[in-house]
Amino acid sequence: MAVHGNKVNAGRDYFVCKSNEIIQKGRYNLSTTQQKIILYAISKLRKNDDPDKLYEISIEELCRICGFDIDSGGVYYSKIKQDMRKLTTPVWVQFPDNSEWTVSWFSSVGIVPLSGTVYVRFHEKVRDHLFDLQERYTQYHLSEVLVFKNKYAIRLFEILRSHFTQDELNNGVEKEVVLSVEQLRNQLCLTAYSAFGELERNVIKKAIDEINQYAEQMNISYEKIKSGAKIDKIRFIITSPDFSERMNRYQNGKRVLSRK
Repeated sequence: MAVHGNKVNAGRDYFVCKSNEIIQKGRYNLSTTQQKIILYAISKLRKNDDPDKLYEISIEELCRICGFDIDSGGVYYSKIKQDMRKLTTPVWVQFPDNSEWTVSWFSSVGIVPLSGTVYVRFHEKVRDHLFDLQERYTQYHLSEVLVFKNKYAIRLFEILRSHFTQDELNNGVEKEVVLSVEQLRNQLCLTAYSAFGELERNVIKKAIDEINQYAEQMNISYEKIKSGAKIDKIRFIITSPDFSERMNRYQNGKRVLSRK
């Protein structure tokens, strides 16, 4: 199956919309590829859709988005099946009301190789945080996260982005978001990097570097806050890049997406 065109660039026309609650309080540990599959599926949602709708996804476009080589002799097919199985496997998830449920992102998935199609249906516990959102939600272009390779960059981008309205971003409003180290560990489902130095080096800095390379509307820096001798909080300072920097980041992302 050959790949034609440059469909991933259409990601600038697709939007991801989630409730702030599931972004800020939800807990899930997924690979970069698995997150991109979910976000791409979310971008397919439309306002008047039946919540139980079965969504159709092109395997060709899914491969582009996930960076799979569709001409690799079918290896991509087994990778998609592995990731889809993970996304239908129930795990314990903490919801905003602090209840915990066994939930999978998708309640069912189907793959039809002859037609080059994947079908997905969202789990009932996830739907309330994706459909008919009237307030306290975050929306962004799908293309803003397709360029990320680091799974923590995607989550940190969403967490910090959820503290802004679109008007605030458009008007260059500067904000500070303070998270405790424990809160950040919880949100990112981190069990490794018990020492803060390891956490900073392997998670925080790498995620911020990638966000600052590609995110067109957010520039992130941070400060460490101590309680006695221990660093127990992080203050993230979010500013708006100037016009030339925005254009530079846009071009960086465009180059990445054009290679997919």
